[in-house]
Amino acid sequence: MKIPTSLKIGGHTYEVMYPYHFKERYDRVGHSNHALQTIGISDDDGNGNKRAMDDIELSVIHEILHCVDHVYNGDDLIEKNSEAMVSRIAEGLYQVFKDNNLLKV
Repeated sequence: MKIPTSLKIGGHTYEVMYPYHFKERYDRVGHSNHALQTIGISDDDGNGNKRAMDDIELSVIHEILHCVDHVYNGDDLIEKNSEAMVSRIAEGLYQVFKDNNLLKV
């Protein structure tokens, strides 16, 4: 997957910051900020260990889901369910994309 520098989601353009090193929280590998319209994706695990590309691609899809949920669904998915639900859906989409060669550059 080519990590984009920006993504249009609805009428909004999110800046994608990759690699982004989280200073706020070391346990974070991805984050979307809807007020600033940014997505940050780390290339390490917070302890300085490089992440596998599979894990990075999964994080991108996960954060896109958060943005789609925010723009089109008013954050209903995360509010009524959980972060775990977003992770499960992202994992399912990632499997479909990968198994069908949709991630090739």
